[in-house]
Amino acid sequence: MTAEQKGMAGTMNACRGIVSAYLAVEVVLFALIHVCEIFELGLLTNVSMYASVVLGAIVALWFYARFGKSAGNKRANIIVAGLVATAVSDIFLTLIDTEWTLLPGFVAFCVTEVVYWGYVGFSLRSLVARIGAMIALFALIWSMGELTFSHAVGLIDIALVLCNAAQAWLNRKTGVSLLFAIGITLFFCCDASIAVRILSAGVVHDVSALLVWAFYVPAQVFITMSYVHSVRPLSCQGAMPNACAGTAA
Repeated sequence: MTAEQKGMAGTMNACRGIVSAYLAVEVVLFALIHVCEIFELGLLTNVSMYASVVLGAIVALWFYARFGKSAGNKRANIIVAGLVATAVSDIFLTLIDTEWTLLPGFVAFCVTEVVYWGYVGFSLRSLVARIGAMIALFALIWSMGELTFSHAVGLIDIALVLCNAAQAWLNRKTGVSLLFAIGITLFFCCDASIAVRILSAGVVHDVSALLVWAFYVPAQVFITMSYVHSVRPLSCQGAMPNACAGTAA
């Protein structure tokens, strides 16, 4: 094995180690979040939640720095921007989590979903679908007497993520990652749970509150892994095929 092949083997081992550690930590955080929610542990809950989100962004940034600029699938790099935007958005809704940060958090998540829209594909048809979804959701919440300005911004976010999820599945043949499609669908389930939590009370409110992070943590993991799997194989196969062959041997 040449020095170049050894270098590639070392890089691949580092990738496997980072991914394994990331998934293991996310499992621990997933359990910790739900324990904290059940026992209402306050600040520890918020910190655990935010850590689970920002960790995915950090892992994606590492893979971008190592592989993203040379990867054949440049489109996948949009996912990194979406993960970073998510981490910024959750500063308002998770880490700080006050009444005053609700609106800027909703706005930031709208920006996040516009970024992911860029990944699944901008088009006139997709724009019309999103406008239609927004109008339908506005009409539904208005009929319930719950249409406020902050709720309206939140509904825009839900309409965007709903259409992103639908488009991700419809555009699988155009190169949208299966892992991303699963992740963005779970993202929509999370947002839908938030909406139910805000608009409900009693048992429904409590159950939907628990479901938020039951959907959200896996959503971020699937989206992060969609990026990892999009760039790592391409960088290996495209950059140094001989080294990869040596590694496999």
